[in-house]
Amino acid sequence: VITAETETLSYERFRDPDEFEEEFEKLINNTTADRLLIIFDNLDRTNHDKAVKLLSTIKTFLEPKNEKCIFLVQCDEEAIKRHLESVYIKNKNVKSNNDIFDADEFLRKFFNASIKIPPFINADLEDYTKELLKETGVEVFHKNADLVSVITQAFRENPRQIKQFINTLLSHYL
Repeated sequence: VITAETETLSYERFRDPDEFEEEFEKLINNTTADRLLIIFDNLDRTNHDKAVKLLSTIKTFLEPKNEKCIFLVQCDEEAIKRHLESVYIKNKNVKSNNDIFDADEFLRKFFNASIKIPPFINADLEDYTKELLKETGVEVFHKNADLVSVITQAFRENPRQIKQFINTLLSHYL
């Protein structure tokens, strides 16, 4: 006999930032890890106001009292700059060239380091495509050089699209 039990837990929302900060510090201090990596993704895919608010909230915790934390914000830098410019220029009366908002300078104040991913080289994309096709386990896919070439050429700007296409191809094949 199999029985299923469901347990629902609910927590009250924090009423102010201090409550969140206290809870965050407790979590950090209670971890046994030497380092804690906190990753933020898709920040660049939110609307302008939300992106800037989230960035400001992240900044509040980028320099915690406890140095265990490493924060990684992976995003399209140009999209973040557009978000910042949209919010700060919209809310500011720009009168002179000296008064123009500088998104690059703003971001330099937020982040200690920046890593830019270089553009993909065609040979790298071909190797990536070959590896993904090999992982499918379908021999006719990974032994077909023409298929690798077609996929790489069709999606040469976007490795994510290569992966999605191969997943769709495999689904149709199966």
